[in-house]
Amino acid sequence: MGFKKQFVQLDGTPKTYNTSRQGETYLYITGAGDDLVNGIRGEGAPFRVNGPGELLVGFIDDIYLKDGVLFWRNATEGDEATVEIILPANTLFPNPKHTGNYDVIDGTLVENTDSSGQYMMYDFDIIMNRFINRFEITGTNDYGLTIESSDTAFIPKQLLMKIKLTSISDNPDVVVRFVTEIYREVTT
Repeated sequence: MGFKKQFVQLDGTPKTYNTSRQGETYLYITGAGDDLVNGIRGEGAPFRVNGPGELLVGFIDDIYLKDGVLFWRNATEGDEATVEIILPANTLFPNPKHTGNYDVIDGTLVENTDSSGQYMMYDFDIIMNRFINRFEITGTNDYGLTIESSDTAFIPKQLLMKIKLTSISDNPDVVVRFVTEIYREVTT
């Protein structure tokens, strides 16, 4: 959900409006993630999957995901596109209820076998959110299908966006692309 912003117009009249923009963030339209290795915003892998497969995309900063546009080419009936937000396998995260499977003791990660740890970590990906779920695509759509939302989804930088393309015929020529509207505190 956004927030209400109040200001005074030049004539002194107060004005309030609602926005989906979160706090002190900037609108950022992108077709690529960030380069996590070199720390460069917008220079990561393009949101494009050629043939059946998947792409993992990350961001340097926490972001707010809002809208998106989905494009596809050469899809056969039964092909599907999915966009998920995942917690990657082997990512350590805090467990405030202290029912976790790990602790950090003197700076060292230690397995906790009695489920009273301060941290959790799994050896498999966990789906945290599905932005697009098994959306069937057929033919070609070069104009794009806009996916609109009145809300934003907070995506911490530890999570990844997974763009998945499945083809029931294993069609090597099918392509899916994605452009998204996000909000982030820094754009460069």
